[in-house]
Formats: sequence, structure tokens, C-alpha cells
Amino acid sequence: AVACEYVEILRMGGTGERASLGTNIFLNKGDIVRCVTATGGGYGNPSDRPASQVKLDIKNGYITQEEAEKYYPQTLASADCLDISKKHRKN
Repeated sequence: AVACEYVEILRMGGTGERASLGTNIFLNKGDIVRCVTATGGGYGNPSDRPASQVKLDIKNGYITQEEAEKYYPQTLASADCLDISKKHRKN
């Protein structure tokens, strides 16, 4: 996976800006700054992750179906988990 790290400035007027690196970015009262960073390595044994959480990860685009099959093979043993992940697979 490729790390995606950037700063997003949501201006009070509704416009947005995105910067991967920046200094002297001027903010106005009411602007929102959102820092997006790469995720960590996780916590605990992947085989202990509940199937419901793996399904949400796939649905929300945090991992792909292929990544789920690689890192959570025991969890994906249930047909229910596989069916839901296929509904939300990104092409």
C-alpha cells in the first residue's frame, strides 16, 4: 500500500486546498485544517479481528478484498463475509 499523507484546508467559504508539504499557509477564522497520515501496523493478531470489522474495512475502502484474503484468511472463512466484500469491491 502507498502511504498518503497531506494537509487539507477547508476554507470557510466552502473551497478546499490540499498540500503535501507546506509552510506559511495562512488560515482565516473558521477554516478547518485536516491532517491525513498513513496508518500504523495494527494491534494484535489479525486472526482475532472480528469478521464484522473486516467487512467494514473492505466496505470503507481501507483494505481491498485481496488484502483481506491475504491478511485475514481465517476470518474470511465465512461465506457471509465474502458475499458482503464482493458487493463493495472497488474496480
